[in-house]
Formats: sequence, C-alpha cells, structure tokens
Amino acid sequence: MTTVEVSGFTELNNDQRRAKVNSDQRFAALTAAQRKAKSFRGSLVWHTVNGVDHLMRSYYDSTGARRQKVEGRRSPATEAQKADWEVARASAQETLSARKAQIERQSAVNRALRLGRVPFLAAKIIRAIEDAGLLGEGIRIAGTNAIYAYEAAAGVFVDPGITSTEDIDLLMDARQSLRIVAGSNVEDGALINLLRKVDRSFERSSATFRAVNRDGYLVDLIKPLANPAWKQSRQAVGKANDELVAAEIAGWAWLENAPAFEAIAIDEKGGPLRLNRSRSPDFCRSQTLGLEAS
Repeated sequence: MTTVEVSGFTELNNDQRRAKVNSDQRFAALTAAQRKAKSFRGSLVWHTVNGVDHLMRSYYDSTGARRQKVEGRRSPATEAQKADWEVARASAQETLSARKAQIERQSAVNRALRLGRVPFLAAKIIRAIEDAGLLGEGIRIAGTNAIYAYEAAAGVFVDPGITSTEDIDLLMDARQSLRIVAGSNVEDGALINLLRKVDRSFERSSATFRAVNRDGYLVDLIKPLANPAWKQSRQAVGKANDELVAAEIAGWAWLENAPAFEAIAIDEKGGPLRLNRSRSPDFCRSQTLGLEAS
C-alpha cells in the first residue's frame, strides 16, 4: 500500500488507518475495564467484634487515603452482598485481563505497520503521571513531543526532523492547588519520585526545574510568568527535598487557558496512550506545541 507525502507530512496508508481505528477502539475498551476494576480496590471481609461477625469494607477515598466502613452484621443479606461483590470483582479482573491481551496483540500489529511514534520513555512518563491523577489536573505536556497528538488527530506522520528531541517539558498549571493521588511508592506526591518510578536514575539537576537520567534524557518543569509579576503562585508539585521547581516562561499564559482536543497516539512499541492537544491556532503555526493528557 503506497503512502502520500505532502510538504513534510506523510499520510497513513489504508492498513495503518484500519490499525489506528482498531487501536482507538481497543484502548477505549481497556480504559473502561481499568476504571471498572479500579472501583473494586479494597476489600470486603468479615470482622469479628465481641463474638459478632460484621461485614467490613475497606476502600480508598478521593484523596487516596484508605478508609473502612461497616456494612452490617452477618446475615443472609450481607452474605449475599459479599458474594455478589466477589463475583463482580472477579468478572472485572477477567475483563481487564482480556482487554490487556487485546492491546498486546494490537501493539504487535502497530509495530509491524510502523505506527509507533511517541518515544517510549516519554510515553512511560505520561502514563505514570496520568496514573497518579495529575494529567489533566494541573499538568500539561509541552514542546515537540506534543506534535504526536497532532499526528494522531490528522492521520499523518510529520517529518522526523521536527520531532527529534531528547526531552519532554511538563507545563504546570500554577492556578490550581494540586494534590497527587498515588500509591505508597510515590512519597508526598512528588513529581521527581514519579519520574523515578519510571526510571530510578532520574535526579534533579543543578537547574532546579530540570530532572535528568543517566542517559541524559531531560524533563523540564515550566510555567507561565506570573501576571502581574509580583503575584505569588505555587512552583513545585510535591514536597520532596529535591522536588522540581517550575521555571517561569514569559508569554506562556495563553497556554494555561488553551482548550484541549483528545487524540490517541501510539508509542514506539505500538502501545496506545491518551493525549489532548490545544486548539490554539498559534500552536499550529509554531513548534512550541502544548497538550494535556487526561
């Protein structure tokens, strides 16, 4: 199947288009299955108090804190409640496993058709931040990596020279008071620790807005310059001693306010990931592109 090249853009061929549609659909199904399985986080167990069994539910609230709730004394109703919950949880896990297997097969097809575009390390960082509940809630992706969102939306490949970069910028929306909801392995919701979850070699550089790993891959945390300049705004995402501190960039206030457009991109190993790009016309005319993942 031949491809069409126009002014630095290469259109997807028919096989690639079909694979992209399948990827989008299967990624949507996987996301729904993940959401369903996540709703069963925690447990539903019998707890004995003074010789009486009670049905105890353990769950996680919106802040990520573990909570417990007594559903009631042991009775035919609570026994049925527990049995139904266990059946539903097992079904959700079974569905999730099947959806993951589908994505693995689709990823192999995507690799064979050379659909993979997003650098794998960048994709891992984006997924880690999304899993922590930050993407779309105060963190945006900016810079040349955002071009992959445009590619996915337009069904084209951009000239590789435009996207050849070894860094990924993280645009922090300083207007919001962020709380990172993550597992116990992410201390204080710190961004630097999220990066280390992806690659243990990440360290904050002498430039406090930048993290770098042993391979020289850069992660920069930036934000628009405050307007007025004396206005106080939050700089860091987390509380770790070596947390990244956002560097202020003049003229970027519009980026915080730019609406986003959802697209599903493909990483180098064929795996889909969610990206939202800005609708701003200035983005389209510039190589300083921004997106938000949700």
